[in-house]
Amino acid sequence: MSPIEKEAREHEPFPSTMPLAEETKKPAQFSIRFESKVSAGEERIRLEGKMLGWEPEKIEQTVKKYREQVQDFVRVMKEKGIDPEDGETFLREAHLYFYSSVPNQILDTQETLADATDSGQYDCDTSALVIFEAGKALGINGMELVEFEGHVIVKAGTYALETGNREVPIVRDAEEFDRQYGKVYGRYSTQEDLIFLNYLTVAKVAIKYGRVTEGLGMLDNASRHMQNEPNPKLYHFYGEAYNKLGEFDKAISNYEKALDLEPGMSLTRDRLRILLDLYPKS
Repeated sequence: MSPIEKEAREHEPFPSTMPLAEETKKPAQFSIRFESKVSAGEERIRLEGKMLGWEPEKIEQTVKKYREQVQDFVRVMKEKGIDPEDGETFLREAHLYFYSSVPNQILDTQETLADATDSGQYDCDTSALVIFEAGKALGINGMELVEFEGHVIVKAGTYALETGNREVPIVRDAEEFDRQYGKVYGRYSTQEDLIFLNYLTVAKVAIKYGRVTEGLGMLDNASRHMQNEPNPKLYHFYGEAYNKLGEFDKAISNYEKALDLEPGMSLTRDRLRILLDLYPKS
């Protein structure tokens, strides 16, 4: 069991009234920066590996494995001669390649791309990023990651792929997914978008495993890279972090900001209700 996993198991459930440890009182610090010339997946794995307590050698081996996987993906797609304008064909071929070449199984949730790459077990988020990066490398038009509540799909042009089914690819008009899943929490297509998504994703893991000050630092960096309209998940995770730190006024404020942006966030509403019951506003 890694030190982070051990700390997570020992951590008190929300909300905690335990005195803060000295470590959690330190200001948030975050020294790693994502580089524009490195793939989003590689950068996420490096940061996740550090959060998981992996040795540097294992982190770089996993980065290499991810890079080779994407490169092989691109090579096979090039051999098929797919038209960059034909997003539907790319997504169907990408699905077939992904599930035939990677010894994997789709999970309901896989918290990190590092674990997914290391184990070969992916979820919708991690598998979508692999396909997205291959599509961008191939110059497929309209590549985009689309995030709903608890779900991510990959889009190419007017079509999108849902990677949760190993046997039958769910490729259809992207607007049908919008109607099925409702509120879109984020659309990610540029390098700046992916930097934001990486910080947000790894902050979630850090906060869950009790690395709260580091998680807050990542959220601060995510906020600096947030494009267009505010993302409600950013404020939700700020709320989670301050909740764990026992700074309940800040937690309440951020949960409220998240719900102002997206009233349908049920977990956020539950967290807020519990805190307001315990610490009602004067």
